[in-house]
Amino acid sequence: MNARSGERKQDGTRDAKELLLADYRHLYESFWRNEGIGENRTKFFITLVTAVLAALVALLKNRIGGEQDRLPSSMVSVLVLSLSALLLFGLITLMRIIKRNEVTDGYKKDMDGIRARFRHYFDESGILKGYYPHRGSSAKLGALRRLGGLTHTVAVMNSIIISVLVFIGLYSYGIGYSATMPVLAFGGSFWVQFAYARRLDRRGKDGLFTHAGGVVVKPENCEARYLIVTAKNNPEQWVLPKGHVEGNDSLEDTASREVAEETGVLAEAVKPIGKTMFIVDSELVYIKFFAMKQSSSSMKKDPALSKGDTEKRKKVWCAYEEARAKLTFDQSKKILRLAHEGYGKEKERVWRATGDNCT
Repeated sequence: MNARSGERKQDGTRDAKELLLADYRHLYESFWRNEGIGENRTKFFITLVTAVLAALVALLKNRIGGEQDRLPSSMVSVLVLSLSALLLFGLITLMRIIKRNEVTDGYKKDMDGIRARFRHYFDESGILKGYYPHRGSSAKLGALRRLGGLTHTVAVMNSIIISVLVFIGLYSYGIGYSATMPVLAFGGSFWVQFAYARRLDRRGKDGLFTHAGGVVVKPENCEARYLIVTAKNNPEQWVLPKGHVEGNDSLEDTASREVAEETGVLAEAVKPIGKTMFIVDSELVYIKFFAMKQSSSSMKKDPALSKGDTEKRKKVWCAYEEARAKLTFDQSKKILRLAHEGYGKEKERVWRATGDNCT
């Protein structure tokens, strides 16, 4: 009976591995297919814009600097309609690329989730520890996109179209050939598109996380002290305060709420410092951590939280080395190290703000 049970367990383990690998292959193929769609869409748009602008230059080259100060109204109408249609197509392309980026992030998270499950259930030797091929390290998980991607390329092309429309408007009314207004139109339109894409990117990244937490620091006798707590279900384990994202709460608000509930300390997020992913009770936990500072006003939105310590855990303020030694998990130690490194750069400013004369 025991032998048969063992065989079924081995079969179940093998089937689980095969399922995870099959899902990973499917996600991997879908990921690159989605990337290719974005590349092709952008290339087509660039080609279309280049062709239209080339035709426009050929149309205007005999008029600029000639005897006519204005373009015929019929020609202006055709140009404006054509460029407006092209701009509308460009804006749609921009939204499609932003959506494509969101889908890409989802594929990355799902693939990371499969790796996390594989490490948790099957990698007893720890070979896959810290393995994130698409994102480098846990500190870079969910990082915002840098300037230079497909989104920004499309935004540049849209801005060129807008600047050409401004130029045509100025030229058709005989205002002149000053480059100031077209350049301003280009810069302004690019900034608006960049800011909009950035906001959606940040919102999409934040939507990937299931939890948020914080590393709360305070200066004491010219030394940084960090707040750590015992785990909810195991008072022998020391962790950083964190918890579930609820409803439409932002990650920053979640971190502040969880710190208050678990420690009784009111704190507000200063800046993001790192991200982690692991398995707890078969649940995939994806956490964004923030560097945090104590605050008497961060809980004004929810006075009930200001009572703090609702979970009655042990808490302690420790110097960096002591906190690092106390923390149970390696991922928590890494987040603490990232916070400590960032805090060191802000140390003198923090000391001055608290009135301590430390250098």
